[in-house]
Amino acid sequence: MSGGDFRPVHFESTCTILTCTSEEFQDMYNDANLDDDVLLNIIRTYHDELVAANLDKLLQGMLLHAPTRAGRRYVAVALHIAHRKGADAVVGVARAWMDHLFLMTRRFFVIVLSISRASYKVETPTFDERDSSELRATLGVREGYRCAITRSFDRQRVLELMAEGREDEIPEAPQSVMAAVHIMPLLLNSFIDRSTTERARTWDMLRSWTGLDMTASDIHTPANTILMTLAEHLAFARFQLYFDKEAFPNEPNKYRVRPIMRGLYMSSGKREADVEFNTMSEVDPPNPDFLRIHAAFAKVLHLSGAADRFEWDDDDERELDPHRTFDFAQDLSRRLVISAM
Repeated sequence: MSGGDFRPVHFESTCTILTCTSEEFQDMYNDANLDDDVLLNIIRTYHDELVAANLDKLLQGMLLHAPTRAGRRYVAVALHIAHRKGADAVVGVARAWMDHLFLMTRRFFVIVLSISRASYKVETPTFDERDSSELRATLGVREGYRCAITRSFDRQRVLELMAEGREDEIPEAPQSVMAAVHIMPLLLNSFIDRSTTERARTWDMLRSWTGLDMTASDIHTPANTILMTLAEHLAFARFQLYFDKEAFPNEPNKYRVRPIMRGLYMSSGKREADVEFNTMSEVDPPNPDFLRIHAAFAKVLHLSGAADRFEWDDDDERELDPHRTFDFAQDLSRRLVISAM
């Protein structure tokens, strides 16, 4: 696979880890003679060291499930440079990806999920509910006021129809409380302390591996949100289910929702569900690139075992305390700053 087909990546933080120059990384990235497939040989060369660090499956997953060819190229170049420096460098860059890309990204998904769960428990609208009310209504139109995955009918819509004397329009179907679920929950480089090495490193790695290109205006839009039941919201945020585009490669906006491992079922009792988003209205369907990125994270987190390696520190426990509601959300919201890149 040649490097000429790829655009530059955001590799500054990775260069720091590898102790190489940006020019060295860029030159190798553009080297048409560098074959990405030799990466499997590098993984085999350092198999024992990677297994001892529990990182061998991570590298395999990053290569196998990279959301883009450019993302695979990024991993290939980094490992080639690390290979020149020896086992410690290979294990070091793999550990950096685990800590700063996958575990940190998973942490941000959990934080945003906790904000949403807190908002469900209070009658006073939180910042999340006020900002998303119009968006939620728009998603209701696109999804027909049903969960995109289980097809349960929106309990809030039921109450609205009853208040308007339109009970005959309520379908005979299961009813559930719904949420407007963000595919990409927030810009990871938009925290107040984004200047810290840890946050900057996460954002650089995220863009390098996924090709994610978002601005503040992309966050609270139909292209980045899906109407789901609370149970499906929880599973989606924990990367326990994902939207598989490969099941319908020639049908735009159609996916098969799959659990990431055996034994998991949806709240409807089904193991899988085919979902096709309505394109007849003026409401944009979910961005397929965003869903591809989410699916890639789900697959790598599961393959590497990282899905179960999330640990809390004292600050995390304070931030995610389920007994805090409005004050919790307000406090955490002050730490999130969504800004255009």
